[in-house]
Parts: sequence; C-alpha cells; structure tokens
Amino acid sequence: MELAAKTLLEEAYLYPDKQTEINRKAKEILEYVQVNDTTFSLSRFDLLNQL
Repeated sequence: MELAAKTLLEEAYLYPDKQTEINRKAKEILEYVQVNDTTFSLSRFDLLNQL
C-alpha cells in the first residue's frame, strides 16, 4: 500500500489539475499504513509531513 501511495504522489505531478485530490488520497493511504503497520518508516513519516 505504501508503494501505491508513492505512485499516486508521482502521478500527481502528471495531472496538476487533480493534484490536490490525488495528494489527499495518497495521504489517506499513508495514514492508514502508519496506523496499521507495526514497522517504523522514516520515509513514510517524511511523506506524511510533506503532505
């Protein structure tokens, strides 16, 4: 799921008119993973802070 969120973030650059919507969805996915994943990920934490 984390890979899906990262892919969405890359896709947001291709579709600037839908960037806000795509970023919101990526953030939802990352927040879900952050809550339900038992491993700690600095890159995930950084992505959440950027959004």
